[in-house]
Amino acid sequence: MAKYLNTMGTSYMFEGIITKATRHVVLISPYLSLNKRIKALISEGIRNGVRFYIMYGIQELKKSEKDWLLTQKQITLYYSEDVNARCYLNENHCLLSSMSLNKYAEAQLTEMSVFLSKTEDRASYQAVVKDVARLFRNAEKQNIQMFSIDFPPVLPPDQQVENPPASHKILQSLHVNKDGLSDTGKVHTAMLAARHRSTVKQLMKFFRRAGLTQETEGKVSLTEKGQAAGGEQYTGQQGDYFLWPEDLDIELLVSEAG
Repeated sequence: MAKYLNTMGTSYMFEGIITKATRHVVLISPYLSLNKRIKALISEGIRNGVRFYIMYGIQELKKSEKDWLLTQKQITLYYSEDVNARCYLNENHCLLSSMSLNKYAEAQLTEMSVFLSKTEDRASYQAVVKDVARLFRNAEKQNIQMFSIDFPPVLPPDQQVENPPASHKILQSLHVNKDGLSDTGKVHTAMLAARHRSTVKQLMKFFRRAGLTQETEGKVSLTEKGQAAGGEQYTGQQGDYFLWPEDLDIELLVSEAG
């Protein structure tokens, strides 16, 4: 059952979201700042093999703090100017809170939060995960590490549940595994963009300029040139998407596009 938390409970459960995670932690806050305690918690999680996905709208980081974030292979940093949510979750629990990351551990502030359990509040937890997946798809990735499909990763067969979270179904509808590869060995546009230090929006804009895709009445489709290059178009739960050969020669396309 969902639990209401006061200021003290909020701080305690926030730390638990990080320290009790075994696979991944999502931190969403309009304001991003790292005090010594948060940095220590994240560092401990990284040592334990936990991946961190952090989204912010306004960063209040010192240069040294941002540089530290961007050099951590298990941290993926996202920017969204529209984010106003304060949401912290791992694979089992979720904290919806008034507390922003930049205000963590400020004792003079009054915070209120709701704590959800994946097992006890399954429908609400899954609804949050679905919205989180949408936020990350629409956000701008700030660092390009080895690509991993948007939170959360697909569970291995021995850990899959009868009714997987909506975001898992989204991944399955894309016909890609947790490494971004389809059954045919082709990759999602997002993975290709990450490998070339770009964004999906920028890469799709380039594909249109290079003649691989075209837009008609707001709908994007493959051209004959795109099909000849190995592109494939599918329709999933979130609309149309494209798969491309892993070895698509972007540099050659750039030179041809002039």
